[in-house]
Amino acid sequence: MKEKALQVLLVEDNAEDARLLREMFSKEKPDSFELTHLLRMSEATVHLAKGGVDIVLLDMGLPDGHGLDTVRRTHAVAPNVPVIVLTGLDDEALAAEAMKSGAQDYLIKGQIENRALPRALRHAIERHRLQTETDLIRTDQIRFKDEFLSHVFVVPADRGSHSGGNSPLIEDKPGEMRLTPEAFGPSPCS
Repeated sequence: MKEKALQVLLVEDNAEDARLLREMFSKEKPDSFELTHLLRMSEATVHLAKGGVDIVLLDMGLPDGHGLDTVRRTHAVAPNVPVIVLTGLDDEALAAEAMKSGAQDYLIKGQIENRALPRALRHAIERHRLQTETDLIRTDQIRFKDEFLSHVFVVPADRGSHSGGNSPLIEDKPGEMRLTPEAFGPSPCS
């Protein structure tokens, strides 16, 4: 079965940089990547809103968008599409901020090796997929915890019958009672 070509959106206003990136993809297996090249952030947001993009290669210095704003705008339009930032600046602080703003990776133009770019795209997509799965699991855990805790309740002291001994209610705070483990019946382990 033939694998679907990875839909790559390149947002880059520098023709020479775009040509070099296109050459890097040409060395890959035919039909493994389909590259769409746009020059402006405004064009990219319209294209991303239509869907069908697997990953974005995003220049941070565009005629109508600059710096972290480009990452935020891209993420706002397509939060489920991984973004790799391309920049001419070797700035670790900016790289960290780009990652906090939603970028999966940060590549410096002129320092990208031919085989490294396609591999970086695949890794960014996989990291994004794993992060999305992790976020879903975390959301489910919180929902299950909240659901469970909604069944465990605090009883005002004047409504509970605290007789001491093995009562399933104990006074937790003055005026409040809580259920003890005995309230849930014998442990299956005992």
